[in-house]
Order: sequence, then C-alpha cells, then structure tokens
Amino acid sequence: MKGITRTFFRVLFTLFVFPLSPSFSAPVEVTFYPQGVWIREQTQVPVEKAKEGEKVRLKLPPQADPQSLHLELSNPRGGRIVDFTWREGGLSPDERELGLRQRGEELKKQKANLTAQLRAVEGQLLFWQTQAKGKAKNMTDAANIAFIIGKNVKKLSGEKLALEAELEKIEKSLSDNEKERITHQKRPPAWEVTVELEEVAAKEITLNYAYFFRDGAWSPLFRLEALPAQKVISLAWEGELYQNSQEDWKKVLVRVSDVAFKPFTFRDAKEKALPDLWGRAPGCVRPVGRTDVPAGKKIRVRLLEEKWPAEFSYLARPHLAEEALLRGEVKCPTPSVLGRGKAVLVRDGTVIGKGDLTISGNEGRFFFGFDPMVKVTFPSLSHASGESKATREVKRIKALNGKGYPVSLIIEAPFSRPQDVAARPAPDLINDGYLIWRLLLPAGEEKTIEIDTPSERK
Repeated sequence: MKGITRTFFRVLFTLFVFPLSPSFSAPVEVTFYPQGVWIREQTQVPVEKAKEGEKVRLKLPPQADPQSLHLELSNPRGGRIVDFTWREGGLSPDERELGLRQRGEELKKQKANLTAQLRAVEGQLLFWQTQAKGKAKNMTDAANIAFIIGKNVKKLSGEKLALEAELEKIEKSLSDNEKERITHQKRPPAWEVTVELEEVAAKEITLNYAYFFRDGAWSPLFRLEALPAQKVISLAWEGELYQNSQEDWKKVLVRVSDVAFKPFTFRDAKEKALPDLWGRAPGCVRPVGRTDVPAGKKIRVRLLEEKWPAEFSYLARPHLAEEALLRGEVKCPTPSVLGRGKAVLVRDGTVIGKGDLTISGNEGRFFFGFDPMVKVTFPSLSHASGESKATREVKRIKALNGKGYPVSLIIEAPFSRPQDVAARPAPDLINDGYLIWRLLLPAGEEKTIEIDTPSERK
C-alpha cells in the first residue's frame, strides 16, 4: 500500500507542475451582445518597479479584444494609470505541448508501475485460492490452513481492489491529458497586458478592468401563447447565452443587450472622454441577475413574462379550407421595448409552429394557425324553378364552433356578381368580390347561411 500512496502523491505533484491551463480572473459582471460579451473583472496584482515608475501585468483570454480594454484602480488615490501595452503571452504552443507530453509520460510510468503491482497481487491471490485442502492431515491442520488461506485471500483481495481503483484514476487522467493536448493544439495563446503606473507606493494593487470578448453571444427566444377563452396573449421572452472562454463563470452578474456593441479603444476613451465603462456596459441593457454560465454550453435565462389583453377572431375562407385561422390583436398600454425575432406560437397549450414577432409602437397582430375545432364548410346544390329557363343555385355555408366558449367568426366567400346574391342572413359587408359575415357563435353551436345566386340553364 505504500507504493500506492507514493503513486498518488506523484500524480498530484505532476498536476501542480504541469497545470492544464493558465488561470484568469473570474468575471464580476458580463453583458451579452448579439456579437460578443462585455466582461468586467477585478484582480489583485503585484507591483513591479520599472525605469520610469511602476507596472503590473495582466492576462486576458485569447478571444479578448485588447484594444477595447478599459482600466481603473480600485483606489484612485493609490496612484495613476499612464498607459498599457499588450502582446501574445503565456506559454508558447511548443512549451504547452512539452508540458502536457511530460505529464502524459509520467502518468504512463505510474500506470505501468500500478499494473505490475496488480499482476503480482493477482498471482499471489491465485496461489492462495488454489491451495489443496487435501494437504491437511487432520481437522486441526485443515482449520489452520483454511484460516491462513482466508486471511491471505482477504488481504490480497483488498489490495487488488485498491490497485484497480488507482489504475482507473490514472487511466482517466491519461484520457484527460490527451483531450487537453488536442484542446491546446487548437487554442491560441493568451494576451499579456503590461500596465504602466505612476505614484504607486503599495506593493500590491486592486485593478478593475473591462474588455470585449468575441467568443460568446446571446440570441432572443420568444414564446407567444394564444388564450382566447381568457382574452389574453401570454408572452415569455428568454435569452439563449453561450461563452467559450474555457472557464465556467460562477454566480456572475449577467445582463443582455439587443443593441449591437459599438467598438471603441482605450485611446478613444482618452481622446473623446467616453463615459466610464467600468460602471456600466455600452448600450441599453436588461438585467438578468446572478447565474452560472458554463463554458461551451448554451443556457436559457428568463427575461420577461407578460400577459397582454387581446381581441381574438377566427377568419374562414371556406372555398379554400374548412378550418378557420385564429387571429389575435393586442394593444399594449405602453410602447413595447421588444426587438424583432422568431417566436414559438402556441394555441391553448399546443405548439403550432413558429412565426415573426413584430410590434409597432404598442400594437401587434399575430396568427396562431388553423383551428380544427372551428370549421366552415361550403357545399352547394342546384335546382330548377318551374318552366323558366332561369334556375337558381343555392349554396349553404355551415359554421361550427367546437370550442367550449363563444368565438368571433369572420367568413369571407367570393362571388363573381356579389351584388346579385341573396343571402340569409345578409352579409355585413361586400368588398372586392367577397361577401363578408361577422358572426358570434356560442359554444358548441352551428349556424347555416343560405345563398341564392342566379345562373343560366345550359
């Protein structure tokens, strides 16, 4: 077991000597934009003496835009920032590859050592398990031999299980090492930033900084549900976020903005006196709250949930389809601040597809698909009238409301000469070759419209 303990500590030593990735400061606040992320961080850094003052060093992830970096001292009275420069820093690809390769070789040695110990234990275990019981001369000898065999088998079985567990850990570390090698081969080097300071007396300072991060973004997701019985449209607005910084962001304060980020540089801030971007991110933002944003995974956050009063009506054109189309119109009390986007459309709990979300000012009109519970059929029949050459064609439009509540139904039927048509009940409107009826159908009821149109006998 001493060999196992030594192996364990050698593996720990290897992990510390060859870390998997460089460490960066954890974000304090992040604002997601459609094309990137504005990140705020805070860190304590040691002050180095330079020829003309002092300096500190920072590391930014490879996906950061160093030109957008904005810096502040946490204690302005403790000195002043003069300027900063940046270069590609951190370990070179060759150095990273060498460290990971050395770590892999060390792990392989540990695996070979553990495998040899395991084989030795298995050999001893087999020896004790195959001892013939017939060697005992009497019952006392048999009991003693059985005791010795059992004791050794128990001890060796425990050692075997311990070695197998350690071997499994080593194999997992080898697999992780290989994955990390592949990741490092694709990952560009980090940015190393040197900040020039003046009048800094402390040996360590707290630095606030913010920068634009390219490998992350967000997109809006809308869900609109029509609830005609309640006369409301329910809106759920979510944001889908992702970031590929290689580091999970834990309990970070998250915001989103649907306005594209306007790039700027540190020099712009000095020359144009831009507002302090440490206190707030550029653009109009919406707070989300504190949440975890894991690296490499998309997450959803709830941004808004509202219910809008709505007027619903069913539009039917029986010459084209039997089912009626549900339409909802909203008038918000205040102008909407929602952007345009695709929305999942839902009708009474049933997802019916996707559509465009567009609100102009405080008004919007949305269509929620054809409803099989509200049908309008358009059968027809002809009959002669006496000895006259003229005949009348009678058409019957049947409207059925299969809902458990009243519905407002608009029926539009085309006719070549609508002014010559006699209908019972009379249409509410004649427009552009269409007869239009506006009906209020009670729950579960049916209504018939009879239409007489003149035609010539063939």
